[in-house]
This record gives sequence, structure tokens and C-alpha cells, in this order.
Amino acid sequence: MALRGTAGGPMDVAVYDSNCRVDKSFVSSMRRCEPELNHVVGFKICCRECWRGMRLQSSVIGIWISLLFGLCGHLVIWVAIYNRLHATAIRRSVKKTLEKWICGAVGCIGLFYVWLGIRPFLLNDPSSEIFISWDVLGDFIVSFYLIACWCAWGAVVIRWGVWRWTQRRPNSVRVTRLGLLCGAHECTREDEPTPEDERLIMERGDELRTARVQPDANAFPQSWFGDRWTERLAKIPGNQILRLEVNEKEFGIPDLAPNFRGLTIAHASDFHMTGQMTEAFYQHLVEQINKLECDLIALTGDLIDRPKCLPWLEAVFGRLVAPLGKYYVLGNHDCRIADEAMLRGMLKKAGLISPHGQWITVEHRNGQVLLAGNELPWYPGAHELSTPPRSVEGRDALKILLSHSPDQIHWAVDRGFDLMLAGHTHGGQIRPPVVGPIVSPSRFGPKYAGGEFQVGCTHLHVSRGVSGTHPLRFNCLPEITRIRLV
Repeated sequence: MALRGTAGGPMDVAVYDSNCRVDKSFVSSMRRCEPELNHVVGFKICCRECWRGMRLQSSVIGIWISLLFGLCGHLVIWVAIYNRLHATAIRRSVKKTLEKWICGAVGCIGLFYVWLGIRPFLLNDPSSEIFISWDVLGDFIVSFYLIACWCAWGAVVIRWGVWRWTQRRPNSVRVTRLGLLCGAHECTREDEPTPEDERLIMERGDELRTARVQPDANAFPQSWFGDRWTERLAKIPGNQILRLEVNEKEFGIPDLAPNFRGLTIAHASDFHMTGQMTEAFYQHLVEQINKLECDLIALTGDLIDRPKCLPWLEAVFGRLVAPLGKYYVLGNHDCRIADEAMLRGMLKKAGLISPHGQWITVEHRNGQVLLAGNELPWYPGAHELSTPPRSVEGRDALKILLSHSPDQIHWAVDRGFDLMLAGHTHGGQIRPPVVGPIVSPSRFGPKYAGGEFQVGCTHLHVSRGVSGTHPLRFNCLPEITRIRLV
């Protein structure tokens, strides 16, 4: 039997008997079935083309996913560089230049990834190659960076999963929210907790007296804003820069002497006097700190940014009241005041005491509280801190470190501090739900962005701060904390 023809065209069928004569009856029957045979062959060809198209589509989707992961890893790499950059003491001018390069790299490489993904469709040929072939060096650089981005994305996903699974507030710490302020007024209280409060109760066991935020047009006094731009940003839905959380946190210090049980410390950080908020705003913060009626007040850096706000220091911080004193350390933004001696003199005139690079002994209930300060890496001096004075060695002494950056936690652990208070990271300022903090100026990244931690025998409290140079906060309330030792 011989078959001749093409798909969809006429088909000639010839059948020969043993004498090589054509069997006409079979030929006529096959011609009657010719439409059916054409349909079968056409169906097979259609299936083959569909399968080829599906394979092509799957390949394109796979490459898109690869580019998406590469883009995510690209962001991870440069955010990590940004975080580590702001944990250093590099000059501000150099840092600003590097910030511009980082932003340029993020934008240009990100757009390049997007262009690779849509290039085939711009060419009206989805089957064309997505990747472009350059010279050998160009191919190597593009491939190497893309693989590095994949590795970075995979590493951060794994670390995030481990962090979410293992990172829990120490069992020796308990948190109670005392109030939530919307501007100058307390937020309307409701009996039912918010979803965020319920999550905290389930994950951390917090005791929260909940308060749902119900913005009031009169809650934000006009006298608080130093410029219209800040005022407009403050009114963006969800922006929390003027929603202050006041909380109490109990720290169970191991082997704490009875003399120190019940000792209270008001911890506030990152005031950032820039002029974006007026003196009246900071006076309001001072009122809230004084209402906590703590034994001791600790301010952990970034108090002032601009010289024009220097006259506010005595008027604001001079009103703070604490029986055992008011203590402070400076941070990286305080370096913007060129005359360090003048700045420290004005703070001293306001009644603030600097424990930087020295031990300060405070008598409390027949015991001694040892205070020290660490302003590294921006101000030298902490490396010269000597061992505790002999007269206070033993269990009856409580050692507390004030540091602007949480990066000094291992420095504190090595020297046997019981409690370390820090700020600097602002809690991340913008914390996407589930993901948590992303931008955190620390060599540890967002690990110590805000909250309570225990490293070795040292407890660490990182404040989310009360203000900032960028008036934007989402899912990250400013806070003032009363720490109670138990």
C-alpha cells in the first residue's frame, strides 16, 4: 500500500495485489474515508503545535520568575549595603554621595531586569531570546550578578523564616501598653482588640489595653508643624508619626538584688530636632515622659540635627524630672552640630548627665547603679572605659549601658552589663505586614530594629524612637517606654 499527499490536501491511496494489480474496490473505499483521515492528521499536527507553544510559554514564565527572584535579590543586596553604610562613622558628605550611587544602582539595574522581561513583547516576538548575548566578559558579569541575586534572595528568605520561627521576646520580659496618643489627645478606647493587638497577644503574650486609632482633625495642633510639607505628610492615611505609644516593659534581670527590684527607667530616643516639628511638639513629649514618674531617665542619642534648634535644648530637656537623674548619649545625627563641646555644655546646662566613656555611680536603696555610655562609632571614648570601680564589685551593683546603636550589644555582653538601652534604628519606620522591618541602619540589618532581646546575660531594649528626619511611619508607632526591673 502506498500513500501520497500532504496534510489537509488530497490523498492518493493505491493498494496492489500479489500480481501488482491495483485493487480498485479498496481504493474507492479509502477515498470515501479521505475526510476522516485528513481530520486525524490535522488533529495530530494541531496537538504538536499546541504542545510546542505550551513549552515556549512555560519557558518564558520560568524566565520571568527567575528575573523576579533576581530583582528581589537585587533589592536585598543594596538594602543590606545601605543598612551597613549607616552603621559606620563615614563622613556625612561621603555617605550622601554613596547613597546616591546606591539609589542609582537600585533603579538602573532594576529597570534593566524589567526591560529583559518585556523585551520579547516589545519586539513582537515572544519566542525570541530574553537574554542578550554580549561579549564573554559581559555575559560573565550579567550571569554572575544574576546568580548572586538569586543566592541573596534565597538566603534572606531562609533567614526570614528562621527569624519568624525562632525570634521571640525573652520570657523574662513582659509588655503592657499604657496608652496610645493621637496627637495631643488620647485615642478613643474600645473594648475589642484590633487584629494587630490580637496578633501580639497570641505571638508574644502581651497584656495590652487596646486603643483603636480614630484620627481627629483637632488631634494634631497646627503649632506642632514647622513646615507645610511635614503637616501634609502627617495627614497621609496610615502615617503614624504623631501617634505615640506609651508602654511599660518589665525586665526580669537574672540574680537581681532586692535593692533594685521595682527600679523604673524612662527610655526615649531619637528626638531629631530638625525644625520640621516645633518646640511645642517636644514639650508635649517631655510631659508624657514626666507622667511616667520614673526613678531615672535615659535618652539614647540623636537629640538634635540643626543648629537653629540649639536654644530648644534647655527649654525642653530642662523640664525633665527624675529623682536619680537624667542621662544621655549622643548619636550620629548629633555630629551635625560641629561644636561638640558647646552641645555637651548646653545639655549639661539643661540638667542632663553624660556617662560616655566613664562609670557613674548612683545610690539607690543601699545599692549602687552603675551607668556607662557608648557613643561608638561616631564619638570615641568608650574603648577607654575601665573596669567597674572596686567599691561596687559584686551582686549589689546593677550595670546599665546607654548606647545609641544596638550594634554595641556584644561590647556590652563582653563587659557584663545587665541592661543595655539603645535606639538609632527607629524600628524600621516602615514595616510591611508579615515582612517586618526592612531598612534598619545596623550591621545586623533589621535583627535589632526595635524591641526586647537577650544576648547572653545582657538584656537589650531598642526604642523605636519618638521622631525622625523623614516624617513617615507605617505600622511602626513612635514610643516612650517605662522599664521596670523585676
